[in-house]
Amino acid sequence: MKSRYKKIMALGLCAVFASLSAVAGLHANGSLEAKATEINQETDSEETGVDETEDTNDEDSTSDNGMIYVIADADGNTREVILSNLVKESVEEDSDSSYKMDQNDIKVLDTDDNEIAYSKDIEEEIPVDLAVSYTLDGQSISADELAGKSGHVTIRYDYTPLKYETVTIDGKKEEMAVPFMMLTGMILDDDNFTNVEVSNGKVIDDGSRTIAVGFALPGMSDDLNLDSDTLELPEYVEISADVTDFEMSNVVTMASNEIFNEVDEDKLDDVDELSDAMEALTDGMDKLLDGSSALYDGVGTLLDKSDLLIDGVDKLTGGSKELSEGAKTLANGADDLADGAAKVDAGASDLKKGASKLSDGADSLNAGIKEAYEGAGDLADGAAQLDSGLSQLSGNSQALNAGAKQVFDSLLSAASSQLAQAGITITLTADNYSDTLSYLISQVGESSQEGQTLASLKSQLDAYNTFYQGLLSYTDGVDSAADGASSVSSGAAGLEGGLSKIYSGSDTLKDGVDALYKGTKSLKSGTSQLSDGADKLSEGAKTLSKGSKKLYSGILKMDESTPALKKGIEKLYDGAMQLDEGLQKYNDEGIEKLDDEVSGNLVDVITRVRAMIDISQSYSAFSLGDDTSLSFIYETDAIETEE
Repeated sequence: MKSRYKKIMALGLCAVFASLSAVAGLHANGSLEAKATEINQETDSEETGVDETEDTNDEDSTSDNGMIYVIADADGNTREVILSNLVKESVEEDSDSSYKMDQNDIKVLDTDDNEIAYSKDIEEEIPVDLAVSYTLDGQSISADELAGKSGHVTIRYDYTPLKYETVTIDGKKEEMAVPFMMLTGMILDDDNFTNVEVSNGKVIDDGSRTIAVGFALPGMSDDLNLDSDTLELPEYVEISADVTDFEMSNVVTMASNEIFNEVDEDKLDDVDELSDAMEALTDGMDKLLDGSSALYDGVGTLLDKSDLLIDGVDKLTGGSKELSEGAKTLANGADDLADGAAKVDAGASDLKKGASKLSDGADSLNAGIKEAYEGAGDLADGAAQLDSGLSQLSGNSQALNAGAKQVFDSLLSAASSQLAQAGITITLTADNYSDTLSYLISQVGESSQEGQTLASLKSQLDAYNTFYQGLLSYTDGVDSAADGASSVSSGAAGLEGGLSKIYSGSDTLKDGVDALYKGTKSLKSGTSQLSDGADKLSEGAKTLSKGSKKLYSGILKMDESTPALKKGIEKLYDGAMQLDEGLQKYNDEGIEKLDDEVSGNLVDVITRVRAMIDISQSYSAFSLGDDTSLSFIYETDAIETEE
């Protein structure tokens, strides 16, 4: 919201730069008091043709330009106030025009252009009081004492509003000062002044002299009821420099309310557009938070199920190893059995023992495969949930991106409007705003008030651009994760189907081993049957050994990959948690506070700005009428050393 309030400051700075040449010109032509004296002397020597019957306040006359000159000493104390005015008259081409003039009036008639220029001394109270104070090396000093001194000098110009109007704000009567922008300018000789600095203004050095101009908006902070933490408007101008043999020519201060009279009040209605943009921003942020929470929950479920998968794979690995070893033993035993009937009897005993172990291994294998199968079912369910959650989150990506872009476009449009009100017409986009604002900052200077204002605006746009680019990356990642989750879900379903077949096969194997064990009990009853069975067993054992070896190799690779899988899921879980917490913090500390400020103090400030502009536009002084564009020029005496 600070950028909104700084619109007035930007207008003031534009007026500061425009006034530099005018200030230099006033000094070049001599003091105002001397100029007024010159006009008086010239007019006293002329024959004016006075007619006591005619008055300058004719209904047909229109006052176009009024200037009040305030002649003051070096401390700002007023000595004389002079009104200089230019009046256009409707004068007949062949008429002998003459004008009434009292003792203090001075008038010069130009019948070719139908214009009358006059000046006179007045006693009406000026709207802003000026006071000047000086310090030398941190100690207060008077203007007379400062002449000829050397050291670090600070000159402060304080402005006090004197004209107030009663206004009604939210049903309450308040006193509000008539707004004036104060511009104080001086020309300093570089032989006497170095390291010149000015608050709220600009310093220009042409190599031989330095022009310093500062501006202030006295009473405006109170008029707008601004919190100093939100925005602090300058109330005074302070100029400091290192000085040798101090002396200074006349200093000129201009007081004008023209910039307030030219403000288009219709432009203040943009607060409604800003409120609409904030509503869209908060809605988009809510959707982003919902999506982040869904991602966090889905990855958490995947992480929980990963332990079941790892346990099942570990058990499957152990069972398959036992199967491979048992099958190898079975194959060796079958080969020995087929070598000769003579060794059958002795080998039958070993075979019986081996068959007993094989039966135990088959039981263990069957139990392990069963647990693996059940774990695969849980894995498939978790993968399906992940796929569903990421698909839902991916579906929100386009809306999130569109909402964030709409907010960005609104911020850039508001920034362009602020620059336009400051006299800079350019359309800011996401591609050009950074270079454009950097260029403008380099032109006005990073340490200047307007530079700081532009830097603050660029910093806000940079912060949102970083968020916007991160959001685009985030939604791309969500889309990729959704594709990956779909593949994981399909693979998990396939794994469950494969393990289902293995489990079914392990039941068959268990039955076969049980039958083998029973057969070994009857081995001694018939060697012929044993020989035939041994041949068949040898072939089957070889096939089983090869198959179990391949099964063990595949399951071992799967077992070795499960730690990496779990680490990946843990990283994804940590990232999802950080994203969820970060977005929540950004919403609490950024978006919600910004929304509160837009819907809170800004409306009151806009109401007060309208009242202030109305006061300025209705201000009329020195009997010049409402159509007169009136400015006040204060000239303070020069400070010179005695010769």
